[in-house]
Amino acid sequence: MAINPQTGQRIGYDEIMRRLSAISKIRPNKDDIDEHIARLKSESDRGVMILAATMLEDALLTAVGRLLPNASNKVRKELFSNDGPLSTFSKKIIFAEAAGLVSPIISKQMNIIRRIRNTAAHAHAAVDFSLDEVKFAIATMLSDREQSDDFESWPKHKVRNFYLQICGYLADHLIGGAGGLEAAAASPDAIHGLFR
Repeated sequence: MAINPQTGQRIGYDEIMRRLSAISKIRPNKDDIDEHIARLKSESDRGVMILAATMLEDALLTAVGRLLPNASNKVRKELFSNDGPLSTFSKKIIFAEAAGLVSPIISKQMNIIRRIRNTAAHAHAAVDFSLDEVKFAIATMLSDREQSDDFESWPKHKVRNFYLQICGYLADHLIGGAGGLEAAAASPDAIHGLFR
């Protein structure tokens, strides 16, 4: 049991777990993206890799959820919870591409972000934006012209900023900001100018 400092009442384990779960289920709206990105700037590299990708996954969940306007809460829970068919980031990406919600290029970029997040979350070794494997993964999101812009020599902060920007851009488009996802799908290469 814990004591609620505001009311002085005892709060049981189940209530604490319910409240924590409710906080984690709050989905971003288009006004939240810039604020979230600004907060991430003070995070460690590993924190940025994980939290920016999680923001993107939450935005994807919001976008996929819009494709299911008549689904009951029970059906949504079965789709997105635990071992449901849309329970993981990778499954949501596959579904979004199959449904035409994202282009193959955007799907590929989200998978790269997902893989970087998973590496940051599970690696016991140090992982940051100066790591060659992270830089090379991010470089695959750039056009050939931009890759020739000496990407390998980018300082860590520039790689980090690009990662934050691409996660924010994609999340914003998925939840309907900046012209909506249609704008991103119509011009998926627009993100390649973000690091300038």
